[in-house]
Amino acid sequence: MLTTWTLSRFKSAGTETRLALAPLTVFAGANSSGKSTVIQSMLLTTQTLQSPVSARPVVLNGHIARLGSFTDIVSDADETSAIMIGFQLVSSRPRLPSYATRAPFISARFRTEGPLTVDCSFTFSVRGDSENPDILRLQPLLEESRLTVSAQAPEHVEEAIVIRRAEQDVKERVTALHLSDEYLNRPEASSLRYEMTRLNIPPAIELEQLEGATKAGVSFVHFLPIRLSIVYDAVDAEANELAEALVIAGPHSLRALAENKELINAEVLQILVPEFREARKNLPKLLPSRRKVVLTSLDAFEQSPSPELLLAVYQDLPAALRGGVAPRLGEKLVELKKAARGGRPPKYDIRLVPLSPLLAAGVSALQEFFSSSVKYLGPLRDEPKPVYPLAGATDPKDVGFKGEHTAAVLDLFRNATVHYIPSKTFDEPRLQPLPQPAALSKAVLDWLKYMGVGTQLDTRDRGKLGHELKIATSDGPNFHDLTQVGVGVSQVLPILVLSLLADQGSLLIFEQPELHLHPRVQTRLGDFFFSMTRLGKQCVVETHSEYLINRLRYLSAISEGKQVSDSVIIYFVEKEGDRSTYRKVLIDEFGAIPDWPRGFFDESDKLATAVLRAGMEKRRSSREPN
Repeated sequence: MLTTWTLSRFKSAGTETRLALAPLTVFAGANSSGKSTVIQSMLLTTQTLQSPVSARPVVLNGHIARLGSFTDIVSDADETSAIMIGFQLVSSRPRLPSYATRAPFISARFRTEGPLTVDCSFTFSVRGDSENPDILRLQPLLEESRLTVSAQAPEHVEEAIVIRRAEQDVKERVTALHLSDEYLNRPEASSLRYEMTRLNIPPAIELEQLEGATKAGVSFVHFLPIRLSIVYDAVDAEANELAEALVIAGPHSLRALAENKELINAEVLQILVPEFREARKNLPKLLPSRRKVVLTSLDAFEQSPSPELLLAVYQDLPAALRGGVAPRLGEKLVELKKAARGGRPPKYDIRLVPLSPLLAAGVSALQEFFSSSVKYLGPLRDEPKPVYPLAGATDPKDVGFKGEHTAAVLDLFRNATVHYIPSKTFDEPRLQPLPQPAALSKAVLDWLKYMGVGTQLDTRDRGKLGHELKIATSDGPNFHDLTQVGVGVSQVLPILVLSLLADQGSLLIFEQPELHLHPRVQTRLGDFFFSMTRLGKQCVVETHSEYLINRLRYLSAISEGKQVSDSVIIYFVEKEGDRSTYRKVLIDEFGAIPDWPRGFFDESDKLATAVLRAGMEKRRSSREPN
């Protein structure tokens, strides 16, 4: 669930605006006040993380929303400014991404209990040199990315990383890091466009360490960091690997010794010979047959030390005997590293390493949430048709942003079991919503009847023609396609199907769901949206409907305790000049709004008062003599 959303310099949200989000968050206000600003930023974030072109930090024009150029969405059209979008996600399903699970040192140390809390923000702009500024306006640059992840593991832990675009270009950074120009053509070079300004992770799970290594840059999937680049001395790394393999002397280290055999020079051998002489003291503990093999290897190595004979000794020594040598060699680790280096000059290399476990899990949670858990339905529905074309979406549960695939989805999943709150719950004197399982078609029909837009529903697959959707508006036997009934059915049906099929933990975004709907249906949409929050689904709704909001007030009054008032936040959006202000309007447990904002759905009250006054004045005038 998203718990906060923050904007800065995005459209009419000029100054930094941080909004708390509830299970049901409603944006209300006058036309062009900035209600859709928050929703558009959510859609921008969603379509960016769903885009297959991972090199683009943000996708302004994608499959969900087309927002134009950077100039169109930055406050005051000020191209010298940067836009910031931030949010906090609480995820109950922490897991590592696939690239991280392949790193044993990460997966073995990843232990969390309870949900992850992920705070993320990204800043983008068109600042900087560009040979084609028009392209830059459509494909802005990432200026900064911030990520903080916290969890219980089992005590509270928190990790953070802050990345900014480097002031130097890639070529200048390659030179400053003592890398050769050949690295300009390496894939890792793109990570040098960015540099870390903060990395806060526990020392116990520090990244792969190479002595003297520099954390040089970051590689991204859009605006999310996935790997860090480190620049290190490859000569030092080889010497360290050899020295540690000599000390550990396990199965893995035998392979490392074989791969670095050319580094086993005379100076290294000179350090090792006396140590293996000491190993002879433990030979009597071996079986006679085994003792003979080991003794032969030791004799050959001591008489004529060489890399090949050293490998033979390590292979022939039993594990227990190698373990006896290891502590003595450990005391000479620094000496062994220096000997293995052999006075060779530095040779710098660059390597990409995974994020720490907790940060990697946070990135994965964001990718999963925005890729599969955000569902959006726009304000305009597809026009009613006798037969609906075949669904072309990759997600079989996708009703489309205009509800154009609703018939196909409903027909395909008509018998799928969903959990829902029966509509009769909202006719009870005390509100006690309890989920129950039912077939999708039954749950949809229940709510259609409750809203008064249909009594029976039928869908059929018509092959190449598409899917047929018919509805009865009375208890009689006559069914009609949607071209023969009121627009309300085609308006409300996608809302029901999308919401009921969505998984727990989904974010459901609706713009003006009340369009073309009778006040009764608008009122009962409030019941339906609240029922979604009881199923663990979060709703963000932009609306002009006072009926919907007044229904939420009523539900708060009849519910037990604060289950409604604590689940609903309403923002009254006003425009002051070119800036939007978001005023939080809270409903208390008695259904009242203690701090009623001026202009917040008071036109009907004003009109009713004006009608009464006009009627009284007219009555008074009619009584007066001419």
